[in-house]
Amino acid sequence: MLVNCTESPYQEWTQEMLSKVKDTYGIVVNHTLPKISKNMIDEDIDLVAEEHYEKIITIIDEKSDKVKPEAVFLNDNLQMHKRVKYFLEETHIESIDIDIFKEDGDF
Repeated sequence: MLVNCTESPYQEWTQEMLSKVKDTYGIVVNHTLPKISKNMIDEDIDLVAEEHYEKIITIIDEKSDKVKPEAVFLNDNLQMHKRVKYFLEETHIESIDIDIFKEDGDF
């Protein structure tokens, strides 16, 4: 399973990109990460990022025996996405920058 945290829901992807992702990861699930408010300090950002990380790892693929996602699409240009990526790395869930994925696949 792949969790898509980008601002582009998978329903808006090209058929070619969706097919490649489904062939590799099976199910795709959208999960929106919040934008960072200019009033937030680093500790606030980390707290929100950790909350969303916990939500991501508890998304269960009910059609298989997998208990956590295999990968998460993120946008490495966004600060919240960078913070979530940090938490994902600790649990060995692959994080993929959507822009690099598109470049590699010529989507």
